[in-house]
Amino acid sequence: MDEKQGNQDGSILIDTKLQSPKLTKSNVTRGKIVTRFKALSSESALFVAATGYGKTTIMRQLFDTVTAAGQRTAWLSFDTLDDQPQTFFGYFVQMLSEARVIDRRELFQQTSFAEEEEFDVAFALISQAAARVSEPTALFFDDFHFIKNPSLMRGFGRFLDSKSNSLRVYISSRTVPRLEFDRREMEGSFVVVDAGQLKFSQIEAETFFERSELRSLLPSDVSEILNSTEGWVAGLQIASISMNTSTKRISSIPSQFSGSKERVARYLYDNVMERVPEGVRDFLLSTAPLSRFCVPMCEFVRGEKGNKAILQWLMDTNLFLVSLDETATWYRYHHLFAEFLLETAQNDPNFSKSDIHHKASQWCLENGFLDEAVNYLLDIKDFDEAARIISESAPRIARQNGDNHLLIRWIERLPSEHQERYPAMMLDYAFSLAFTHSTDPALKIVARIRDAMQGADTSDLAVAETLAYAETVEALARAAKDDTEAALEMISETRKRWPACEAGVQGIMANVTAYCQMANNRAGAAIKEAMSARVLGMQAGLPYVWLWADCIEVMVHCRMGNLDAAKAPLKRALEASGEEGENTLLGLMVHMLAANLAYLSGDVPLAQIELASGTGYSATYGPLEPLLISHKVRSGTAAINGNPARALEILERGQTLGLRNGLPSLAFMTVCLQISHYSRRQEAETARRIAEQWGVYDGSWGTRFSKPNEIIAVCQRRIMAEVAIAEGAFDEAAQTVEDLERRLKNRWPQEELLTLSILKSHAYFQAGRHNDAARELSRTSQVADKHGIYVPFIEFAGYVRPILKSIVEMRRKVGTSEDLILEAPEFKILRLVDPCDPKASEAEADADDGWIVEDLTNREVELLQLIESGMTNAQLAAHLVLSVATVKWHLHNVFQKLGVKNRMGALAKARKCGLL
Repeated sequence: MDEKQGNQDGSILIDTKLQSPKLTKSNVTRGKIVTRFKALSSESALFVAATGYGKTTIMRQLFDTVTAAGQRTAWLSFDTLDDQPQTFFGYFVQMLSEARVIDRRELFQQTSFAEEEEFDVAFALISQAAARVSEPTALFFDDFHFIKNPSLMRGFGRFLDSKSNSLRVYISSRTVPRLEFDRREMEGSFVVVDAGQLKFSQIEAETFFERSELRSLLPSDVSEILNSTEGWVAGLQIASISMNTSTKRISSIPSQFSGSKERVARYLYDNVMERVPEGVRDFLLSTAPLSRFCVPMCEFVRGEKGNKAILQWLMDTNLFLVSLDETATWYRYHHLFAEFLLETAQNDPNFSKSDIHHKASQWCLENGFLDEAVNYLLDIKDFDEAARIISESAPRIARQNGDNHLLIRWIERLPSEHQERYPAMMLDYAFSLAFTHSTDPALKIVARIRDAMQGADTSDLAVAETLAYAETVEALARAAKDDTEAALEMISETRKRWPACEAGVQGIMANVTAYCQMANNRAGAAIKEAMSARVLGMQAGLPYVWLWADCIEVMVHCRMGNLDAAKAPLKRALEASGEEGENTLLGLMVHMLAANLAYLSGDVPLAQIELASGTGYSATYGPLEPLLISHKVRSGTAAINGNPARALEILERGQTLGLRNGLPSLAFMTVCLQISHYSRRQEAETARRIAEQWGVYDGSWGTRFSKPNEIIAVCQRRIMAEVAIAEGAFDEAAQTVEDLERRLKNRWPQEELLTLSILKSHAYFQAGRHNDAARELSRTSQVADKHGIYVPFIEFAGYVRPILKSIVEMRRKVGTSEDLILEAPEFKILRLVDPCDPKASEAEADADDGWIVEDLTNREVELLQLIESGMTNAQLAAHLVLSVATVKWHLHNVFQKLGVKNRMGALAKARKCGLL
């Protein structure tokens, strides 16, 4: 079977689409065309003609030529499903990565490709990368006519406009794409090669027939066939097959061809079908409806052996068969040939498209191609069988694998009457909707099912289980809408009403409860429920449930500043996500939480790596808390890395996402982060204007909530303090923060408490209260060091840097030993926020001679030894029989223990300490 790659939104990339089709021995070298475009100075090209003109063959020959010349190359074949932006970007990015046009990880750190608003951003970033290409590079896009989406066409046009002269693009299409090719041709950036230029010449036609073992054809015969087929490559191919299988004199056959190429093709095709061996004819008709096929699939669908030999015969006779991979495992028919086959098959009394689709579906189902199995049934409108398979698969897809988008796509193709037959399936559909920004439709489905089941016999176990699950899904949807109190109340009632429901549903209840308790700052209750959910999920064999529980536990520990405690559930979650699929929604969430843990600890480079693995999360996942974490970490890393425009763009998208999906808290809190950003940059007017627009000062924003919201109230007060600092009202800011701290009494997330202390110390310092500022920031530094949370200091580096320097200098003046100064949290944090300070660097360098390594485990020492041998993360994972995520986790621990940030630093420090 073909290998498949995971895409960032959870979809699957089929490798054969990223490989150029295999050439056959009968392919004639189109030397004139290939020679024109193989030179480094040549233009890009559009090959446009109806099907059957050899566009793909020319592209493949050109691909092989420029690859052999040492140029970077990549191939992408499109089909009907690729007009969806997420699918398009999945393949496009993979292609660009293979050609080394982009750094895939770096790109995924900056955009998710999962929302319409992100498309322009994605194309802008790709266009910038294309403009920087300096090495000769060629990209080949086959069957581009399948791409029609206006957003994709607009963005791809921008990509073509921006690319450097070193990057050439070759496109094949049945129609001229709406990409202003008239302008591009006039500018000289593109050459359009149409059907007239793609026709076979007399010499090419003679060569073709010689390779088809028709050497007895006279040049005049070839000329006659060439004229009657108008040089159409597919017509010549059908002619060669017809003559190879005909009992008539070859010289008499050309005269039988007349009329348009469509009529010629039909005549020749009909004759070919009559003359191919009976077994081959049956094979062609019985495989015509298959979108792709391999030998085992053909044997099952046809119920006969010998299919490998037939496929080889078809390849040898060049009968419009396309090999999709280099190993010749998967095949498809040429599009034109497939159309003719289907038309002919419809007239065959023994042909049944329905039977073939059913057998293909069964084979796909038994061999792990579930999506194709369902699609074969949906294509022939066998909604009964499709709904049955979907209903049987739905619990596994939704609750075990978390492949929410796949289930949503299937069910949306089912007619409503078939949906209503399977209430349990529709509850899994609602479950998936609740996780993907579609809480209102989820609530409507649950309400409809509960109404339909009113008066049902609740002593019936199946009825009871369905009702319990319905109430649980409703609670989940309400929690995802940030109505946590209503969700908690519903779960409480459901537990009383259905105490003996199945373990999986109880696990979901526990997770919903844990999430709501976390959102309401009840850490102890949240941890207890998450641990219960994990146990219940494992009892029910539902990885999605226990992985969700681990994620909630990680979030709770991070909120409360217990980063060490967060590492154990995060490690479990990383390992589980590797086993169950890192590209499911929770798999993406795990990497996003790993990014958050790294971000809180001040390890921004590691946070960026994990963000790249978690791309697509914020655009597809529903609940508020992880969404807020995602936007905070993504915008924070962008700002710290000197990209404020990107940081603000992420926050503005968070506001849009919150308003559009009924999450006012997300909208308001991303606004607060935006105001904080402007305040730190001393843009006081902008900060106040946004704060007033969003009702921070008059409290009007609070009217959007059904009941008082303490989290929003605290954010309002904090933003007032930040704006006051930007405006120079330092005493007012300090008073505001002091009032907040008395109100919160250390029961708030630790990161936010540290931020408040930083704001207060900065206000003191600017107000001339230097001793108070030093005392406050010294205490805050010690708390931060205890918890390992350093990112607030990095975010507010401009605020803390002068105070930290003053603390260090004061200690030096009073005679504190240099060793004690270097060991103090204040100095450690100063090095984080001011790594270029020469005094600090010199002192640290002097202290390095006495550096003592924290004990490494045997596994960590082994890891260092393997790194020294040059192994990549993937090679390490294979060698150690671990997931790549676990390897990354071990490496992160090694770097922390050695006090370094990368592999080179780790090896240098390990050698110095005698570990290698």
